[in-house]
Amino acid sequence: MWSDEIEKAYQRWIGSPKLFGHPNDEERFYRFVWACIDNPGEAPDEETFKNCLANDWKLRPDAEGYPHPNVQKAGSLYYHLRAFAKIQE
Repeated sequence: MWSDEIEKAYQRWIGSPKLFGHPNDEERFYRFVWACIDNPGEAPDEETFKNCLANDWKLRPDAEGYPHPNVQKAGSLYYHLRAFAKIQE
């Protein structure tokens, strides 16, 4: 599916308690996005990322409703950060 580097970064982030809301959670997210930017040919597109995240979110024992606002937030941020990185090239 994704490169090992991207998968490891994704798993570290998705395993965080709230995905967002704490500096450590946000740092894990940005590390995941950075891994995607570093490996553009192996990174998921926005829809694939959002679908994976939504499915993984539903499996969490602490899932607080579905779809969770963090899924939309993450998808949008993921798209914008990758688009910004392309502009900077």
